[in-house]
Amino acid sequence: MPRIRKIKPTTIASTRRLNLFIRIMKYFNGFPLIGIYLSTCYYTYLLPESVYSWNDIDYRKVYIMIFFQDGIHSVIHKLFHTVSFLKKYHLEHHKNIKPTIYDAFDAHIIDSLGSVILPSHLNIILHEPNKSTVIFFGAIYSFWLIYIHSQPNTTFEKWLDKNLYKIGMVSPSFHRRHHSHLKENLSHIFTIFS
Repeated sequence: MPRIRKIKPTTIASTRRLNLFIRIMKYFNGFPLIGIYLSTCYYTYLLPESVYSWNDIDYRKVYIMIFFQDGIHSVIHKLFHTVSFLKKYHLEHHKNIKPTIYDAFDAHIIDSLGSVILPSHLNIILHEPNKSTVIFFGAIYSFWLIYIHSQPNTTFEKWLDKNLYKIGMVSPSFHRRHHSHLKENLSHIFTIFS
């Protein structure tokens, strides 16, 4: 009879941490791609000259860029749901009907290029923000993508989820409906684009 080996609790904890790290890296496959794209464009001087200067954040420009990003993304997102060649790449993101924060950047490379990187690049080229504005825009947009893929748990989160829609903002429940009804709720920030 084979001998049963006992596993130490520290080994179990280490294994759980390793599994969590592997899960995060697997699910955030679009995130490293964005970093590679931005670094390559930045260090090869493919971005407007304004991006290379540190100035105060231009909040008006941040709002314009977020609005533009969501509008362009919504059009491209609709193409990823209707054009058969693109649909197969985007369906990977919809494998979970109840998305979690891990699903925010879980996308095929073609989907990430078309849905996030192309609109971001157009945004930077057209609006010529400074470095601080680009960083602030990127942080807000990334945070919002993670937020709409979350599951509201606390009383405040549930209240926020319910009331964001009333002011024209996409909430986790609004976006969750998109994951189960693929042709509805295509925007990520403003409901006006859906």
